[in-house]
Amino acid sequence: MSFSVEPLLSLLILCAPLLLASTGALISERSGHSAIFMEGIINAGAFACFAFTHATSSRIAGAILALVVMTIFFRIIFRAILSSNSNEFIVYLALNLLSGALISLFSFLIFKSRGVLQQTSETQNIFLIRLVTAAASYLICAVLVAFLHATGTGLKLRITGTDKVLLKTQKVDTGRLELMALTIAAFCGCACGCVLTNRLQAFVPNIASGTGWLAIAAVFLGKKNTALTITAVFIFSIAQFAATNIQNFTTFQAVPSSLLLALPYLIALVCISIRSKS
Repeated sequence: MSFSVEPLLSLLILCAPLLLASTGALISERSGHSAIFMEGIINAGAFACFAFTHATSSRIAGAILALVVMTIFFRIIFRAILSSNSNEFIVYLALNLLSGALISLFSFLIFKSRGVLQQTSETQNIFLIRLVTAAASYLICAVLVAFLHATGTGLKLRITGTDKVLLKTQKVDTGRLELMALTIAAFCGCACGCVLTNRLQAFVPNIASGTGWLAIAAVFLGKKNTALTITAVFIFSIAQFAATNIQNFTTFQAVPSSLLLALPYLIALVCISIRSKS
């Protein structure tokens, strides 16, 4: 029986967007800020990528512009939030709602539609796009993990989430570190959105489809540990891969597709319940 690398490669490609979102959520959580905003940022990044790609007729230019513009936009918002000392749970939930409202508004103003937006450019090789976006995602995650664990700034950022007082006694600007972590999280969320919209070659309302919430679940299950978080990401991705392909078997054709597609979220719920009891 010969071993095929195709399923493994498909799994690694499928895992890339969630890994990006989880890396951003992990860095935010390590700085002491819950990444409740991740879902909204993914959707906003995806729409911005579609809009800039439509305007420039270039996937690369569209993705770069979306990353720069949206990361700066959310950095400004996060700076205002940190300065106001607001309740972050409420504010970050509101940020998700604001993101959805702005997407709907600009979608109507620019494209005269609040529904699915399809790219009109010539269709390109889907597998190549998925492969390139996955490789870029893994590279970004590797650089950020190295930054978090192999640099002095990364060490201070991790301490910020556990012992901010200690850093303040050493006259370290913890506010700058928190803003940096939130900015990195925003960048990762936007990058995740760019990956999703380029793979679909379209923008779909709520394109994140729970990716941001799964990222938070992965960080929670991984106890904010990088290796455990990555493990949780792969567990969720395996569940998603199985849910997508299990429908091809006649045994499961009678099972509603919506139930099968919800498999990753059911597994996340079960894992969270078990972890909470333990």
